[in-house]
Amino acid sequence: MAPHVGRIQAEILELIDAERAWTERMTSPKVRADLIAATGSVVSRFVALIGTEAPSFSESDRARFRELGAGEAREGRGLEDLLAAYRVGTRVLYTEVAEALSGLDSSPAAQVALGESVFALVDALQAESAEGYADEVSTHAGERDRRLRRLLEALLTGDEDEVRGVASQVGWTVPASVAVMVGSMEVIAEVRTGVHPGFVVERDGLAVAVLPADKGVDAAIDRLARLVRVVRPHAPSLRVGPVVPLLQARRSWVTAHLLAERPGGEPLWVADWLPELLIRGAPEVATTLSESVLAPLDALKEPQRDRLVTTLSAWLQHWGQRSTIAAELGIHPQTVAYRVNQLREVFGDDLDAPRWRLSAELALLSRSGRGTLH
Repeated sequence: MAPHVGRIQAEILELIDAERAWTERMTSPKVRADLIAATGSVVSRFVALIGTEAPSFSESDRARFRELGAGEAREGRGLEDLLAAYRVGTRVLYTEVAEALSGLDSSPAAQVALGESVFALVDALQAESAEGYADEVSTHAGERDRRLRRLLEALLTGDEDEVRGVASQVGWTVPASVAVMVGSMEVIAEVRTGVHPGFVVERDGLAVAVLPADKGVDAAIDRLARLVRVVRPHAPSLRVGPVVPLLQARRSWVTAHLLAERPGGEPLWVADWLPELLIRGAPEVATTLSESVLAPLDALKEPQRDRLVTTLSAWLQHWGQRSTIAAELGIHPQTVAYRVNQLREVFGDDLDAPRWRLSAELALLSRSGRGTLH
């Protein structure tokens, strides 16, 4: 068989060249050279091993086939084209060797042995290339993820040179403004499918997405939230920071991160929770404010104190509109007037001071627990 090695290899290459997936690729000198080397190695090795117990391939051969698999991964292809080429080669090889063998030993046992040898050859080729492919995918994915984390950190520190440098490495088009979205790690796979042309990485145990702030960003987030609700109905809601200039991404991240998790549903937009965030961001200040502003109520007995706190909250919210307050509290308007008079006895002229009213609203928000966003 040795004298026929060159002819068999040429036939294999011709048939591979005729495959639709390879016709254009075979015009590349490197691709052709790689396939010439690979087919030459396979044919020569197989012919040389006929009738022996030696291993199918040497370590250098195995490395070559692992590199072929890795090359497909680097080019962003699957393994289908490469495996198809392997099938073409082994089919030709089997046919040629079977014809030669028939003149020497046409017994069924000889044909079975040949078939087993060819199957073992195919298995070895596929296994080595699949291993090289998987290793390359893992390495590439890990490296890209590391670069995306670097990109996020550069955005959060406002390092423009680093942002642009890393963005070029990962192929991310740098926008003028962004919004940062935060979700639980259980939805990171779904988030990755819906944030293009943004990106998502893990940070502090959360899925953190950076979204270019174009006109369609709100609709894209709503679609993503619907997907998450379908696939992960019990996952917490996505939390969306404000749109900010590129190098102020930290502000969007901090505010989105500050929003507490809530049961799944509509996305939580930072813009809808700013007073609560103000309190949540400085809990010591919020507690001090609450104690200071509401301290005059401490002298009252608990039932009366609770009634006046509830009335004060409604009075501030509804700008003193007695009928609206009465409807909310389920009491008579005259009762509202009576309680407001009690509040004036406790707080005096502060009730009409704009700054005190603002402080009181924040204090009540903190005291009610709404500042925790739960």
